[in-house]
Amino acid sequence: MASRQAKSLQAAIEQIQAAENRWHEDGGARLQDDELTRILTTLAEAVVAERVTHKLIHKIEEIEYHRNGVSGEGFHVVTFQQHPERTKMVGIVFLGRDRVAVFDRELLGRGVIQIGLPDDGGNSWHGDQFEPELRAAIHKFD
Repeated sequence: MASRQAKSLQAAIEQIQAAENRWHEDGGARLQDDELTRILTTLAEAVVAERVTHKLIHKIEEIEYHRNGVSGEGFHVVTFQQHPERTKMVGIVFLGRDRVAVFDRELLGRGVIQIGLPDDGGNSWHGDQFEPELRAAIHKFD
């Protein structure tokens, strides 16, 4: 766990425990709004820290730009490993936000293009979750 995330989670746990102790001492009195706000803010900081430190892509393998003919919209193709022990993936990244498709390369090779989780016979991945890392890699490539 990243240290920033761990510190935020630990702070939130301590605040919750302190609030619980006061609740018992006060005979079940309600928490004050500012106390709840402080606890929720600390938890939110931990979530943000997790998002900042959690990488979906282990290794970028190759990046290529395809101009898509004379008048088509160009796009980047990025091959990558999600994790060292996981499958190899391909991302198709068009210009503009929220225009990313991600597929498992092995499943594509077998002709699996259906929507759905791999365990259910599909080849669907959240392109929006991979997008920041893919675009950062493309930015370095260009």
